[in-house]
This record gives sequence, structure tokens and C-alpha cells, in this order.
Amino acid sequence: MTTAYDTALGHFHNQQFSASVIGFQEILALEPRHMPAHYHLGQALHALGRTQEGVEHYEALLKKYPDYLEAWINLGDLCGKAGMAEGAIHAWQQALSLDCESVLVLNNLGLTCSNLGRPEDAVRYFRQAAAIAPDRHDLWLSLGNVLLGLARFADAEKAFRQALRIDPHHAQTHNNLAVTLGHLDRTGEAIDAFRLALQADPNLADGLNNLALALYKLDARDESLLLLRRCVEQHPAYALGWANLGMVLQGVGQLEEAVRVIDRALALTPDQAGWLWNQSLAYLTMGDFNSGWQHFEQRYAKGKADPQAIPPELPFPMWRGESLLGKRILLVKEQGFGDQIQCLRFAQNLVGLGAEVGVWLHPALAPLATGVAGVHVAVTDAPTDAYDFWAFLMSLPVHFNAGFDNLPGVMPYVQADADKLAAMRKRIDSFAKGRLRVGINWAGNPSHPNDRHRSLQLADLAVCLDLAGIAWVSLQKDRAPDSDPWVNRGSLLPLGDEIHDFSDTAAVIAALDLVITIDSAIAHLAGAMGARTWLLLPANPDYRWMLERIDSPWYPTMKLWRQPKLGDWATTLVQVERALLQETSGQVVAAGFGRFMPLAGHQRLVRGRHGWFVYNHHDQYVGQALEHYGEYGEHEVELFALIMHGFPACDAVEVGSNIGSQSVPLSRLARRLYAFEPQPTIGKYCCPVGPNWLGLGL
Repeated sequence: MTTAYDTALGHFHNQQFSASVIGFQEILALEPRHMPAHYHLGQALHALGRTQEGVEHYEALLKKYPDYLEAWINLGDLCGKAGMAEGAIHAWQQALSLDCESVLVLNNLGLTCSNLGRPEDAVRYFRQAAAIAPDRHDLWLSLGNVLLGLARFADAEKAFRQALRIDPHHAQTHNNLAVTLGHLDRTGEAIDAFRLALQADPNLADGLNNLALALYKLDARDESLLLLRRCVEQHPAYALGWANLGMVLQGVGQLEEAVRVIDRALALTPDQAGWLWNQSLAYLTMGDFNSGWQHFEQRYAKGKADPQAIPPELPFPMWRGESLLGKRILLVKEQGFGDQIQCLRFAQNLVGLGAEVGVWLHPALAPLATGVAGVHVAVTDAPTDAYDFWAFLMSLPVHFNAGFDNLPGVMPYVQADADKLAAMRKRIDSFAKGRLRVGINWAGNPSHPNDRHRSLQLADLAVCLDLAGIAWVSLQKDRAPDSDPWVNRGSLLPLGDEIHDFSDTAAVIAALDLVITIDSAIAHLAGAMGARTWLLLPANPDYRWMLERIDSPWYPTMKLWRQPKLGDWATTLVQVERALLQETSGQVVAAGFGRFMPLAGHQRLVRGRHGWFVYNHHDQYVGQALEHYGEYGEHEVELFALIMHGFPACDAVEVGSNIGSQSVPLSRLARRLYAFEPQPTIGKYCCPVGPNWLGLGL
């Protein structure tokens, strides 16, 4: 037989809420303690948008029956659904005072406190509930989640493992355990746990996303991409999956797709500072400065999980483009030393706008900055002097819209201290004894997020360090124990004990012929000084070096040497070795020789950029170029170098080799060179005058 309650409940389930309200009210008029009717009346009122009436209904009931446990529970439930979290907590605490072992109430309190940002209270409630009902998987899972959010990783692991003892096939628990293990630096165990999560649920969005990120950190990039593509295919509304797919695509150099994919993520969840920041870096790596600077300021946005900079608390405002005529502006340090050196160039721009420029820097940089063009004063602590504005150093390229048309600016903008330079030059020249003076920086700060890819071991450079004719000078601040073999045989000069700050390093660089460095602050310092610099880059370079280029718009005296693939330093260093041989091949000149030596007839022998060449000095093209400049068509050689960079183990065929002015450098870039010159009268000059000649076909 259908009761009045059944009828009212049927209206409720059919979403006929007005009819259900009337029905429940009629029931309660006859049975005031009919708890299911009270519960559903409140829910029906909430569904009709009359939430306050529902709350007042329960409150009136509880004035009559303050010990009515179920009414307190239902009031809390209704407040929770209405977004009245504090009211829900109050109601459930009242219920808990009536039944301190109510797992339902303890669980609800734990969930609500967690959502309100009261994690310690949530932990207490979940622990109480789990002690009463130790076989409830959901309680241990919720406890683990809150502990994970508190970064109490060891406790979180215990909670998740207890949950898995109850339900060993619960995918989300395996996933959350894996996240915890990752925070504990137990990467292998984390990956195993992610795989167990996907065994339990092959399409778990979090599992696919998180396993992909863990593998990406281990450079398993192909599998990482496959997992993320599968993730967004299965879950097209999962914004985090799209964002991380964009990040991985950036890492493998697929930048145009990365930009599009991040746009998909932002369409689903707009205004995410971290995603906008990643996209800005992708644009800058592509050389699209206008698009890149557009969201570059997101690096310090309040909503960013890991801001690159934190705005300082200063008694004067951030500069947002106001007039600087007659004003004082303070440039504030951020990120790494190299970033700061790179952007000190813009002090001159600010002076051009009428400003007096101060800089607030790390003590290691301040002595150097005092000599930077445009800098009035450098301080190492929060300034007490009055300024009109402040700006982050890395915001200056945004303000001045840095790009191909206005970079690098006035160069060089960093100078070495004259007294320090004089002392260091004497020290280095005494060691070099006429050899080529080459500074070497092979390792950076190990805390850098990409350090395992950018830094080398000194032993990796043995192929270069063992070359004759080069005096190597260490630019590392600390002496590495593994440098002893080269130090002991006089190949490497360790100056770490004499380098106290970057002004000391600048003096060393100014006394060198060449600097070879990884992507570290040394690279920026050498570039800012206008020193001849070779930069060794991993296959996943920082945004400012872009892709494929062998030069940098930021530093005109810098040449970029890139890995052909991630981790392959060997190929790059072989190319560097060949270039160093080229640098040293013309150092020793036989007695009586000038730049060129007359031979029989119209022939002359010249020491050019790439070695010794026989040429006809009446040749107005190749001959005259070699005689006056020591090179011919060097832009074509650079193009060959760029092409061969991607084919390091291949043979090359040169048709139209002429006298070999380009054949010799090309032979150092290829495994084997076959050079052909169809004109015998020209080809006869292409004789083996250098140690690196491979062969000629006529």
C-alpha cells in the first residue's frame, strides 16, 4: 500500500519539488518526528532555491528537540550543500556532542574542514573515524589526501598503504600513493605505483597524467607523450592533461603544437598563471618576442604554484611604465645570477628615460654591477633610500619590448676592474706561455632544475683538455678534485680560490682569448663583456637561446654549440675539438713568414682562418679574400656547420671545391669529405697543405 510519504518521495525523485514540499509538510503535521520527511523537506526547499527556509525549518525543529541527533546531521548536510560550510561544521559538532563515535559525522567534519583549508582539524577527525571504523577504505584515503597536502609524506604513505590493504585494486589510491612516493624521491617506486593505478583503471586521468610526468623527468619522453596524448583523448575536458602535454611538447622542441595545446588547456580553465608562463616561454623559444613577453609577467602572479619571483615589500610602487624623468628607480634581483646579468643591460635604457638607476643584488653580483653602464648604485640589502619606483630586472625586456630589432643594445655593458684585470692577466699569461688562453666552465648550480642536462663532468671534456697549444683556465668557483690530472700536467689553471665574486670572474674572462661554458651565469657574464664565447647547450635549451640558431641576438660575440639529441655531449664536444684544432692550427708561423709567402709565379701561400692555402693572388674573389681577410665565404661555412650539426656521423660531398678554402673546415665537420673541382687549373692549388685534408677528385 502506497503511503503519503511514498507519494511525496516520488514527487521528490521526479523533481516535482513543489508537490513534494506540500506532501512532506502534511506528513510532519501528523508525525512531527518523521525524520525522513524532515530531511527531504529541507532538500526539496534547497532544490527550489529556498535554502534559507530549509535551514530555518531544521533550526525550528532543533529548538523543540535539541537532542535530535539526526536533525543536527541533516542540518549540517543541508548547510554543506548550500555552501554554508561554517554552519555545517557547527551542526555536525553539535551532532558529535550527542554521539562522539558517529563515523558519518566525523567523516563529514573531516571533508568539510579539508575543503575550508583547515587540514589539521581534518586530520584529527579522519583519524578518529578510522580508529572507530578501521576497515573503511574511504577514511584512510581521505586521511592520506590531507596528509599529502600538508607535505607530511611519510604519514601519508602509511595512510594510503592502509587503504590499499583494504582495497588493493583502488586506482586513485595507487595514484595518490605514487604522488607521495615521488615527493619522497622514491621515483622507481612511484612509477610502479602509477602503473598499478593504470592496471586498476587504464583510463584514470590522474594516473595517465602523473605517470607521464614521472617518466618525463627520467627523460622517457616518447612514452610520456604517448600517455598524455591518450589522457586528453580519453578525457578531452581534463585541462591539466592538456597543460602538461603542452609542457612536454615544449621539452621535446615541438613548440608550435605546444602553444596550441596550452590554448586548449586555457580554454577549459582560463587565467592559469603557470600555463600562461609556460606558453610565454614557448613563444620566446620560437623567437616570437611579441607573443612571449605578453604573459612573461605571470612568473610572479599570486595564483602561480611555484612563482619565479616574489614581489618585495617596499614603500614605493612597482613601475608600470610611468614617466621616469627626474625619478629614481630600483631594479630588484630575481631568479639566477645569469638572468640578472642579462637584464642589467637595460639600465642604460632607463637612464635614457631620465631615471637614476639603483640595483638591489646578491653580494656576489654587487661589485660587478657598480661598473655596469647606467647603474648609479648597487646595494645588497633592502634600501633605506627613497626611490620613486621599483621593477624586477627580468621585467625590463617586457617594458622595452626586447626583440631582434633592438637587441643586443649597447655592447659591451660590463667591464672588468682595471686593477684586477692587470693582476689576473699577469697570472694567466705566466701560466699560458704563449698558448691559446681558453676559460672553461663545465658545471653550474646543482639546484638548477635542468642542471643534470646542462652540466658536464670534467672528464667529458678530456678530448678537448688534452689538446696541445691550449692553456685552460678554470672558471669554476670551487676547485674540482677531478681536475687534478690536468692541473698537475700544466694543462689547467685552477683559480677557484681567487674568485670571490663576479668582478673577480670578469677579470679572468677579460684576460682570455676564448670562453667555453655551459648555460650558466658565466655565459651571460662573458657575453655581456663582449668576450668571445662558445656556449655548450643541451638539446632542451633555455628559452633565450631559442632552437637551431648558432648565434644569439642577446650576445653578438657568442657562438652556440648544441647537442644533436638530449644527453649526447660526445658529438658536440667532437665538433668543439675540431674547432679548437682550427683555432690553434695557425698559431706557430715559420721564421721569415708574414701572413702570406710568395711562391712561384702568381702563387702565394697564406695562413687563413682555417689553415694554410695556396692561391693565385690575381684571383679577385677567393684569392683576394684569403689575402686580405684570411677567409672566403665564411657565412657559407657557418651554414655548413648548421647543416652538419644534425648529421655528425655522415660523409659529405663538395662539388666545386675551388682551392679548398671551405673544404678544410667542412672536412672537420663531416666524418669523411669527398671534394670535387672540375677545373684542373684551379684544383691543382687544392693540395694537402694542412693536417686535415681528406681527398680531391678532379
